[in-house]
Amino acid sequence: MDYKTGDLAVTDPWSRPTPIARQVELHETRSVQGTMQMRPVEALECPPGLTKIEPGGLHVMLLGLTHPLTAGTEFPLTLRFRDAGSLTVQVVVADRP
Repeated sequence: MDYKTGDLAVTDPWSRPTPIARQVELHETRSVQGTMQMRPVEALECPPGLTKIEPGGLHVMLLGLTHPLTAGTEFPLTLRFRDAGSLTVQVVVADRP
């Protein structure tokens, strides 16, 4: 499923099976002195073209988990963009590598 707001498009939002959260942050995974670490990101530039958010790189982190998600279910997630406004997407819970 694709979602659009202005010139911005979100394609195929999904989550691994995990609990729903009280808070959501944008994180990036980096190698720091040979150790992989996840760090919050305050903002993300989305230039025209493809900005990919995926596990093992830039990703959405669910914090303050409240209950488990199971594969095959969905939940709404509202993304807020500085220039494009807010966009609510349905995130599919799926077992993916």
